[in-house]
This record gives sequence, C-alpha cells and structure tokens, in this order.
Amino acid sequence: MSLKVMFADDEAKLQTLLRSVAVSLGHTVLPFDGYEAALQKLDTQRFDLALLGMDSVEMDGIELAHRMRHSARNREAIIVMLTQNEDIPSLRKALGEGADLIVTKPIKRIDCVACWLLWILPNGEAKSPRPDCLSSLKSSARRRSGSLPCAA
Repeated sequence: MSLKVMFADDEAKLQTLLRSVAVSLGHTVLPFDGYEAALQKLDTQRFDLALLGMDSVEMDGIELAHRMRHSARNREAIIVMLTQNEDIPSLRKALGEGADLIVTKPIKRIDCVACWLLWILPNGEAKSPRPDCLSSLKSSARRRSGSLPCAA
C-alpha cells in the first residue's frame, strides 16, 4: 500500500531529501510551498502522513496540524512536525495542537529512512502506520516533552 504524504515546509533541500526517500519506497508526496495551498487540500484530499514545517516563514505548521486534526478527511493522518526549535513550550504546543511526532532539523538521509521504516512491514508491504512502533514513539515523545529525533 502506498502512502499519500503532505509535505509543507519552505526548506527546498529537505523537500528534495524527503521526497526522494518516500518515492523510492513507493509513496506519493504532494509538496506545498504555502500554507493556503496546503490548507485548501485538507478538504479535498486524504493524507496518510503530513510532514509540516513548524518554523516556516510562509506558513504556520502548528495551525495546519490543528486544522488537520479537525478535518473530516485527515483527522487520522500521522502528523510529524519538522523544526529547529527546541523551546519546550513551543514543542508542547505542537503536540497539543495535533502533532504525533516532532523531528528536529537538520535531518540526515539516515534519519529519513529510519522514519519511513515505521511504515514498512517485514515483508516489504507498506502499512499506515505500524501501531507497535508508533504508539511507542508517541509515548516517548510525550515523556520527553515533545523533542523526538527520528533515529538515535
């Protein structure tokens, strides 16, 4: 099963990296450069995973996460916030508004692959998401006040 991924962050290099990893694993990535374009798609398309820039100049990723959680089509999507911010109140706010995970930048290719492996079963079939990994990561993220690197 292929995952449909929303990518909304203004960092072009990161977009290229995440898209190359996702596509190589058979997933579909829809990139958005602006908040309004991403917001409009919430009502017309369903996403399995959203990678949202928390610190983007052109958009408010936290608000976008909040809107996704209240969207009939996308309330079940896994929301990963991408940030350079390590301010605990901001990270808690992101989790409170709907983020499932927070990944701190800079993101390396190996981190990227590790994150995607959360959605790959041992036989190579994609599934959205592997509950055993995701629930463990969600618990860990909340215990650590929201800062969760994708790979150790």
